[in-house]
Amino acid sequence: MPHGSSDQKKPYFDEELHAAYLTTKYTCGRYALKIGRSHPDFDDFLVREDFSTYVFITAWNPRSKALSEAENLARGQKLQLRLKELGLVFMPAAAHDPSEKWAVEKGVFIFNAGTEVVLKLATIWEQNAVVIGVRGGIPELRWA
Repeated sequence: MPHGSSDQKKPYFDEELHAAYLTTKYTCGRYALKIGRSHPDFDDFLVREDFSTYVFITAWNPRSKALSEAENLARGQKLQLRLKELGLVFMPAAAHDPSEKWAVEKGVFIFNAGTEVVLKLATIWEQNAVVIGVRGGIPELRWA
């Protein structure tokens, strides 16, 4: 999946990271999503739960700087606390790099949140990008 010209204008855009994000598997419960592919079983879940949008975000490894597991876990807990404060609906999730260059990154899938809110969270938590999707569509990579 090519990136848009607006992605390249983002201050932290990196071609190698972009390619890595595109091959990563994003899991939520029993569902495993890949960017650019349809996931009918996940769409069925979204219908059952009355979710129209979703996003994967993590607080781990800010700006792709590897932190210790303890630091990452603490950041993840703070992110979840903030999401609860905002009243957002979310579930635990993870990002799995098939090359294993990066360890599994724990994060969350947030449901029915506006794009502006999600991109603001990505900026606050120093994330380069998020995975955004809509029910019936395909997951997309969005640089923050």
